[in-house]
Amino acid sequence: MLNTFSNSSTLEEVFSSSVYTTVPLNESDKILDLIEKCQSSKVINSFGKTWKDIFYSSVISAQENDSASALNLCDAIIRLEPSLPFPHFITQYELLPKSERVDSLLGLYSRVTKLSKIHPISHKFFGDILTEKKRISAAVQAYNNAWSQLCDQPLDQNEDKQKRTHIDYLVIGVGKGGMSSLYHYLSQHPDIINLFTKEIGFFSEKFHYGLDWYLAQFPPLPFRPDRFVTGETYPWHLGQFDAVERVFNALPNIKLIAILRNPVSRAISHFYMESKLGTERRTLDQAIKDELTILEGVEDPTEVAQTYWETERGYIWFSLYLPFLKQWMSVFPKDRIFTLNSKDLCCSPAKTLNRVFKFLDLAEFESISYPKINQGSYSHSQVGVQLRKTLYSFFYIHNQKLGEYLDVNLNWNDEI
Repeated sequence: MLNTFSNSSTLEEVFSSSVYTTVPLNESDKILDLIEKCQSSKVINSFGKTWKDIFYSSVISAQENDSASALNLCDAIIRLEPSLPFPHFITQYELLPKSERVDSLLGLYSRVTKLSKIHPISHKFFGDILTEKKRISAAVQAYNNAWSQLCDQPLDQNEDKQKRTHIDYLVIGVGKGGMSSLYHYLSQHPDIINLFTKEIGFFSEKFHYGLDWYLAQFPPLPFRPDRFVTGETYPWHLGQFDAVERVFNALPNIKLIAILRNPVSRAISHFYMESKLGTERRTLDQAIKDELTILEGVEDPTEVAQTYWETERGYIWFSLYLPFLKQWMSVFPKDRIFTLNSKDLCCSPAKTLNRVFKFLDLAEFESISYPKINQGSYSHSQVGVQLRKTLYSFFYIHNQKLGEYLDVNLNWNDEI
């Protein structure tokens, strides 16, 4: 867990916290957590002299929706210390989502990516800005520049032997099932090199950008002289039926991983995530009651009318794994799909990870740390006993059928 900063925290305490010592490129959500902590610790309110002072001010400006000031401050930090990754996370997660800032960001990154000693993540974010502007070819080149700088050698993308034509694995789901932890654990294997961003969502909302755009997100083939594995996680592909055909047509030989959590716990965790994001205003009891009213008697989630999505977020819907898995396994061979019980990952992480490594044709690897990543922030006591009984009753037959289909003992029905 990150340190909790109070209003009396000094700037040095903020920047000496453990999260700030090393920030891997694939752990940008730690920066977001830090930004949230900084919001309540307004020590620096004027333009400072060091990059730390300016960064702190940029955080405050971004949180106060003063995006113009935040943009100018990020520009100043980059010019002071071009090698830093931190200001780029402000531009990516606080400024880029604000459409009115896209042109300003495009101008900024057109300049800063020409600086010497610029951090590789700047090229990646430049690619994201170009993508937002629908300049896809230029975005692909920006992503290539990021990888070129990381491997410290020019990558000739005109040579067919250097072009990436596939990726090795895709974690297709499920959301609030432990995917963030799985991704973090996989990334520690020395023969797995993952992309800059944990998840892209290409096979759903970004498919129109094209396969070349997608593959440019991953390390190119000459990135390392020996064999390495690369892949992506996306929490909602399991329940997206359009994604099945898209993945198969684009990457027919890919290996798929589905991490499945006790559907009762997953549904509840999903609710609290949406509640925290502000997209859910109902109580847990009311939300579950409303969704159960619609789903009672529905065996196949695809039979739900489109009007379902006008009111519901899919807490129970996304927990009905069996129809989704059958759809994927009707297109991909079963031996190409690895199903993983999140309870095994939690209780026996080393043993479980080595099973995944074997599936990916990688050697076992033991030197892995197993923190809980992106863990839900609600307590067991917040959920009434009767509500849990109602959910367990609803999922009982589904869990039995799923266990029989996968030929495994899930033990979910015994957890109440």
